[in-house]
Amino acid sequence: MHKLKLIQGEKITDISKMAGSINLTTSIDTLGASFEFSMPRNFKDSNYALTETIKTGNIIKFENEKNIFTGVIVDIDTLKFSKEIKCFDFYFYLNKNKVIKQFNSLNASSCIESLLKSIGAKIGKIERIATSIDKIYKNRTVA
Repeated sequence: MHKLKLIQGEKITDISKMAGSINLTTSIDTLGASFEFSMPRNFKDSNYALTETIKTGNIIKFENEKNIFTGVIVDIDTLKFSKEIKCFDFYFYLNKNKVIKQFNSLNASSCIESLLKSIGAKIGKIERIATSIDKIYKNRTVA
């Protein structure tokens, strides 16, 4: 069964039963995913008070047995009876960071590691890619 979790600092709330219009979109062009959903609003019913606490910057997790999406709320459209919420996964930040890098006959794995270090990203295991890169990248996104 799918679960949708709202993470506000240390507080994690399962909002699966309240959320609707769930839409997950991936894009090879941006290397990332966007996630949209809606939450009901009703000022006269305290059961919907949680909706009013949702803010940009909160984290959303969509999962079943495995994690499907984790991202940051970047936009909230507040309507009379609902909030339409848009999230981007963390690849969004790779597409916003522009760098100037010069690689001189460096293997692709090392280039990737260098790019990630330059923006302070956590680096997991990078598979070895032997392709040699000898190029200057100016004002290009990290993605």
